[in-house]
Amino acid sequence: MLGHTGRPQYDTYGEGVIITDHSELQYYLSLMNQQLPIKSQFIAKLADNLNAEIVLSTIRNQDEAVQWLGYTYLLYSVGVDYEDNKGLVQKHADIIHSAPALLEKCHLIKYERASGRFQITDGDEPTAKINVLLQAYISQLKLEVLLSSLTWFLCNNPLVG
Repeated sequence: MLGHTGRPQYDTYGEGVIITDHSELQYYLSLMNQQLPIKSQFIAKLADNLNAEIVLSTIRNQDEAVQWLGYTYLLYSVGVDYEDNKGLVQKHADIIHSAPALLEKCHLIKYERASGRFQITDGDEPTAKINVLLQAYISQLKLEVLLSSLTWFLCNNPLVG
């Protein structure tokens, strides 16, 4: 895992620490040597990130989601420059719009479009929390480790059978 801290619009220099398996070393060296572009995965994972915030009850509606998006470096990383705050808020609203709809389609939340409210029902809450845990788990581990752990769990769990 590697992240950028500081003020990317002002800083031209940054430092990071990479902790990885030796098998992944060449990949990270190529990133450091600028042979591969480093791209943010935030937009591709927007629904997952929003789901985590909704499950934690830190975001309850679309207005809060738009405000939350404003705290990220997303628009800077995609090169959007808005002089007026109204245009920026509208761009955030446009970006956020599809994420709760996708979460609703996956039965993770209820999305009341008229009010912009997000709601997790009693039946949906465990599913939404499991989704957050699985996304974190899958993003951190390789498939082999996941399958190995799952096999161990299935073989050693008396409830499975």
